[in-house]
Amino acid sequence: MIGLSGKMHVWKPISLWAKGDIGGFGAASDLAWQVQGGLEIQVTRSLYSAIGWRYMKYDYTSGGFSNQTNLNGPYIETGIKF
Repeated sequence: MIGLSGKMHVWKPISLWAKGDIGGFGAASDLAWQVQGGLEIQVTRSLYSAIGWRYMKYDYTSGGFSNQTNLNGPYIETGIKF
């Protein structure tokens, strides 16, 4: 798996973020990748909330079985940073 992420502070409590990764390479799947990005708000020093969009693609084939999935939609997260 190979990934990359970044965050840019727009204003003190508000940041734009983006993340992406790709993996599989024939090990667990032929290919799997995802990208996501959005807006993060730092509510308190340790509490944050983020909204954004995520797109994920998964491609797996083994024997006669094939699973090709595309998922995308809104992303909501709230968390605590230690």
